Amino acid sequence: MTYKADFLLKLFALSLSLLIMPNFACAQDIKLEDRVKAAFLYKFCYYITWPDDAFDSPSSPIEIAVIGDDNIAQELQRVTQGRDIAGRPLTIKAYSFDTLPEQIHLLFIGRNTAPNNSDWLNMIRHRPMLIVSDKVNGLDQGSAINFLIDNQRVRFDISLTSLKSHQLEVGSQLLSVARDVRGADQ
Repeated sequence: MTYKADFLLKLFALSLSLLIMPNFACAQDIKLEDRVKAAFLYKFCYYITWPDDAFDSPSSPIEIAVIGDDNIAQELQRVTQGRDIAGRPLTIKAYSFDTLPEQIHLLFIGRNTAPNNSDWLNMIRHRPMLIVSDKVNGLDQGSAINFLIDNQRVRFDISLTSLKSHQLEVGSQLLSVARDVRGADQ
């Protein structure tokens, strides 16, 4: 890893720790791993660019859906309370696959709930939606970002192919702190 990438990773980790440390007492029952993942989900929104037509207006919120992990949904609501990204408020809601609305900008799928149904993935394949999963082989199942534990740290891998199919652009800063980036040769 180059000095610059190492510095960016440390800076990214520091900003995440600052997000998860406030209000520690109210989040004691949520595991550190879940708090870190929620902070990552929030920070991902800074480095992803959605197409303009993904939003109804310039002030429309960034809609974040969480499926299968109430702790991460709760922590994500706490982390994002009162915050916005580029003038867009954030809304976080827990859903099931059956109740998932049409317009979502970031979809987090918990490790035990990712569908094995390719029809479901085909329904959302070309929507401008960042799909983040927490599952073994999540990138192979259509996720753009997949969490994993590496040396007792929460890390993530990125699929540029999935990002492109969802019409999303990713900042180089996020790519530089990913553990692995697939499709970089394209």
